[in-house]
Amino acid sequence: MKLDKLSSREMMLLGTMAVAVFFAVANQVVVRPIQRQFWRLRQDAADMEPNLLKAKQMVCEGPHVESDYQSHAQRLPKLPEGTKANDVIMKAVDRLASLHKVSILRRKPQPLDDDEDHWDTHIVRIELSGKTKDVMQFLYKLRTSNELLRIRKIELNVESRDKDRGTAVVRGVLLVAKVVEKKVEA
Repeated sequence: MKLDKLSSREMMLLGTMAVAVFFAVANQVVVRPIQRQFWRLRQDAADMEPNLLKAKQMVCEGPHVESDYQSHAQRLPKLPEGTKANDVIMKAVDRLASLHKVSILRRKPQPLDDDEDHWDTHIVRIELSGKTKDVMQFLYKLRTSNELLRIRKIELNVESRDKDRGTAVVRGVLLVAKVVEKKVEA
């Protein structure tokens, strides 16, 4: 073979080139797939982070809802037989909206959130409109009402502004929830 005729310098260069080719092939075959897999895992972790934070918030909210219920359960009247929690939510929202000059545009009960063994969470989606001050008072009164209502989600957008009076009309969507004890079936 002609390798015997190569000088030591040429053999060193050939060896260096062989090592370089070996590392290039190893990089393409071994290292790059591992790097791609790590990149995908980092992307998945970044995508899951908001869901984990939301789950953590929901887990943290559970004991607060239960403790609120326990502290107020004795003084709250029981729901009359045949009354639904969604009706209680809608009546409370209508009453507070009329007091605070807030227009209820739409109300829609959501599917029952059946997370726990001992309580049900009834949710109603409400679209509303009104002046900023009136809506804020409405939200405060809704949150502090005796019906133990929780505002799970709020989306408010400015619909129009009156620069002369310094007021704005907002339009928004709320998810209002009420937690009630499950009825024990005998």
